[in-house]
Amino acid sequence: PMLARAWVERGLVSAMLGKHERAEGELAQAMAGGLEPATSLGLYYFYDRQAKTLEGAKALEEATVQHLGFLQGLGYLGQAYFRIGKYHDALQVFSSYVQRVPKSPWARVQRAAALARTGSGDKAAEVAADLGELLRFALADATDHVPFDAEREIVERYLAIEQARLGDRLVVI
Repeated sequence: PMLARAWVERGLVSAMLGKHERAEGELAQAMAGGLEPATSLGLYYFYDRQAKTLEGAKALEEATVQHLGFLQGLGYLGQAYFRIGKYHDALQVFSSYVQRVPKSPWARVQRAAALARTGSGDKAAEVAADLGELLRFALADATDHVPFDAEREIVERYLAIEQARLGDRLVVI
């Protein structure tokens, strides 16, 4: 894996210098040992630099299927889908990310953006507003005493975010 990373790094430098044939050969050398997460990111960058984002997304798709815990690749994959206009795919990826890392504000914002692009603007606005209130509450000055109504409101907003994420699977009694 360390040697593969070195080839990926060489390939990225070559791509940055505009030496695409050389970069392609170096990335192929990196892939000789299989598609590791770092290699897929290198391939994505290489293809993206050549305006072939869809081909880069395919490398990320394969890597995220092979390496289920590869969250960085999942994030790049969602962004790649977003950039090429595959908003429903981006929504699916960011929803998966949020399920894996429920407390990630970045993933929630990305999911809200994908919701807006898929025509679910009202739902996206609700999620963004609830997330904003949740963050405001979390960043507010800590006091010894929080009024019950304020705490209940933040719990309701959090439940609204979770309802958007889980749908019918969330039942509040």
